[in-house]
Amino acid sequence: MDPTFPIKDDLDALPDATTPEDQAIDWVVRLTSGSATDTERAEFERWRAASPENEAAVVAARQLWVGVGGAVASRPVTSIGARSRVRRSKLQLFALAASVVLGVALGFQFLNQWQYDYVTHVGQQRVVALADGSEVTLNSGTALDVSYGGESRAIKLARGEAYFNVTPDANRPFVVDAGETQVTVLGTAFSVWRDSGRVVVTVEHGRVEVTGRRVNAQLTEDQRVVVDVAAPASVETASAYTELAWRRGRLIIEDQPLTEVVRELERYYPGFIYVRNPAAGERRLNAVIDLHHIDTWLAALDESQPIAIKRVGPLVVIE
Repeated sequence: MDPTFPIKDDLDALPDATTPEDQAIDWVVRLTSGSATDTERAEFERWRAASPENEAAVVAARQLWVGVGGAVASRPVTSIGARSRVRRSKLQLFALAASVVLGVALGFQFLNQWQYDYVTHVGQQRVVALADGSEVTLNSGTALDVSYGGESRAIKLARGEAYFNVTPDANRPFVVDAGETQVTVLGTAFSVWRDSGRVVVTVEHGRVEVTGRRVNAQLTEDQRVVVDVAAPASVETASAYTELAWRRGRLIIEDQPLTEVVRELERYYPGFIYVRNPAAGERRLNAVIDLHHIDTWLAALDESQPIAIKRVGPLVVIE
């Protein structure tokens, strides 16, 4: 394993926040994090009522949060002192967090999750028993529909990843529709991951047929195929134990750059992870990550590495 980075928790890890403006930003981040206690809220109200300057700073901070705050974050800083640099850095991170939260909230409303038969949120997994005795395990951020008829068993995978343990039925093929890619089986165990225009099919045991405009292949145990607009589809050997470790609550990383690790973690992490330092993103890692304790894994990363992790509300910034 080659983990990295010490962690600085929230904006409190930055240098002193002694001005009303800095303190107001800290309060707004804390109160919108979803973990603020009644005691903290009461303390905030006392601080807010202590002076007109505090009240004005709260109004400005909330406007920055709701309005994304790009203009404020990009405003030239007149002082070159340490406190001005700290405030500018804090405002930039704060504005970035606000824009991410706002964009995700709008996207969540647009997706209308209620339209699917089965849905999991980020960080959630769910096992569903189907009418024929087959079983499907939905990974984090997955949505699918089930349509069973007299001659077929059809699953429409709208997004995310699902593992299927299919009960054999020679008279009713089991078909997973993942957009332009279809997976047909009689009885087997396999996963299908659909992410935008990319589909990955991995077989644990049995045999499946993968067809579509870009693929026509048969897979057996410990094989997978990646269907992507960027490259021709080809069958390759893959360890189902490693690829499907998410079913055991684990993510197994083997010699991957940090940017790829972050892309994987974002499927499971309820917050947002942003690699701001390209050099940090190129660092290669080997790791086994407990998907139920991602923050614990981050906190255990090697402090000797010259990279820091900062937190701003739901946003984790690697730099």
